[in-house]
Amino acid sequence: MEKGYITILDFEIGNVFQYELIDINMQTEECEQFIEDKGHNATNCEWMCHKNRGVRFNYPQEVTEDLRRIDINMDGTREICG
Repeated sequence: MEKGYITILDFEIGNVFQYELIDINMQTEECEQFIEDKGHNATNCEWMCHKNRGVRFNYPQEVTEDLRRIDINMDGTREICG
């Protein structure tokens, strides 16, 4: 078993949570049960398992500049802004 972390984006609450895992290699069903056991609604969450604690937002400048120029419309189409 390898320890790790699970990061959960809970859309019902509007917060991000991170928990330590005893086994980072859990199956999807086990992860979803873990999420439910922590009091989250797994059907309204996105999650990921990873080895290191914390979440980094360290993107190259050209990536962040490109992301700021894309506007996702309500109908799913994209427009380049600016």
